[in-house]
Formats: sequence, structure tokens, C-alpha cells
Amino acid sequence: LAWRVSDVLEAYASYGRGFHSNDVRGATIVTDPASGEPVNPVDVLVESEGAELGLRYERGTRFNATLVGFWLELDSELVYVGDAGTTEQNDATERLGVEVSAFWQATDWLAMNAAWTATDAEFKRDQGGGREIPGAVESTFTLGLNAAWGNGFSASARVRYLDDAPLVEDGSVRSDDSLRVKVGVAWRRGLLELRLDAFNLL
Repeated sequence: LAWRVSDVLEAYASYGRGFHSNDVRGATIVTDPASGEPVNPVDVLVESEGAELGLRYERGTRFNATLVGFWLELDSELVYVGDAGTTEQNDATERLGVEVSAFWQATDWLAMNAAWTATDAEFKRDQGGGREIPGAVESTFTLGLNAAWGNGFSASARVRYLDDAPLVEDGSVRSDDSLRVKVGVAWRRGLLELRLDAFNLL
């Protein structure tokens, strides 16, 4: 549902149901290959349900911004297990969050975009010591700059920040936060493009 509040402002709401798929090996397995013990298979498809409320501001083609609050429930969470190099099925989870994003065409040759999110993600039931979801990042930020000149040259820069995340259900052990910077330059002539990118400058 969307409502045009004014020429530059729109309010919207959405709701949806969907699913994600588990590893099909987990749905067909009957015996643990390492221990030989019997195991219970998991569902192939897991339902999800979510909704969002948002405001979208747009002035011409040079600037737009969005503010949205969202809610998401999963009947089962897939959690990455580093020691095994795979994901495993876990209990149901719920997320509440907010996201702010913006795009600005500052000049004819320079454009900027940015986004920030904050999410509270938890298991619905205590996991025997807590409800934190291992690996669930609580906030993120990205900033991008793109420049394109009329002589075929262009350049870009992107900053990405990931907040720390719990590594165990009680939140007593957490990952480090992460900051990545990427820059690139390119030259294009007709169908030919040459590009040089530098990843993780820090």
C-alpha cells in the first residue's frame, strides 16, 4: 500500500510471507556420517513472515531518501558454523529494525549514496543461556562515491562498516567490528573498458 502525501513525499506499507530452503542433505540424512549415530532430518522449506512501514522522499531526479522500519520472523534460522564450514538449522527467530538510505546527484559528474541499518535479532526461545543469534550483525553503514567525466574516465570509492556480532547465544563472546574501503578508476572507449580496483585499503 502506498499513499502520496505530497509531490515529494510518499508513505508505504507492505506485508509478505515466503520461505527459505535448508540444505537438502539435512532433509534426507538419517545417520551422522562422522559418528554413525541416527539423526533427525530437517524441513526442506521454512516459512518466513515480515512487514515494513516506510517514508520515501524524492525531489526531482537528483535526491531521494527512504526511512523504513521492518519486522521479520523465520520459523527456523540458518546459522553458519565455521568449524564445519556449513550452516545448521536452529530455532525460530524474530527481527525488528530500521533502515535509512539516501542518494544525491551532487553535480553532473559526482553521485553519492549512503545507507544505515540497525537490527535487533533474537531467537524466540532461550537457547540454554541466551537468545542472541550467533553472527547476526546489529548495525551496518555504507557510503559510496561515483564520479564520471565526459572524457571516458571514471572513479569510485566505497566504505562499508559492519558492527560487532554475538558469537554465542548469551552474547558473552563477540566478533570484532569491520571497516572496509574500496576504490577504483576506469577508462572507457567504445566497447573497451580498462579498470583498476584496490580492495580493503585499510
